[in-house]
Amino acid sequence: MGSLSLTSLSLTNLHGVRMFAPDLNLAVAFYESLGLRVRRRGELDGARTVTLGFESGPGLLTLHDDAAAQFTDVELRVACVHEAYRVLSLNPEVRWLRPPFETGEGSVAVLRAPDGNVLRLVSRRDGAVSPGSTDGAVSPGSTDGAVSPGSTDALTPPALREGEAPGRD
Repeated sequence: MGSLSLTSLSLTNLHGVRMFAPDLNLAVAFYESLGLRVRRRGELDGARTVTLGFESGPGLLTLHDDAAAQFTDVELRVACVHEAYRVLSLNPEVRWLRPPFETGEGSVAVLRAPDGNVLRLVSRRDGAVSPGSTDGAVSPGSTDGAVSPGSTDALTPPALREGEAPGRD
């Protein structure tokens, strides 16, 4: 990636991890046995979500039962999602699965990194990130489903294909 960097964009920490769980009740019971506590339950695009966290300290685990999104993604907190999108769009190896879009709490963008992992960049309007943001779930399809950086339809997910997982092209 050369001289491109998120350092100036205030990439501050690992906010959380989202994982597919076909049996949410079983998964929640297991993670609660490890000391995590349910922070929020919800639904997004017909899939149920449960966000768990520790009694104290950062880090959230969001479980979902969306069969079209059977992959793990990592949420990274940034100062400004739109600026991170601008900088990272200069890297031809970054694939945007969802360009920046607004939620009730702030901004989110979803990318596939050059190593094939899915990263969710999150920020709030006031600069803080709320726990367990699950808005904007996306299932990364093939590269023909990726959204180009110049797309004007930031709220429409790319074409979804059941059973596909993020990977290298």
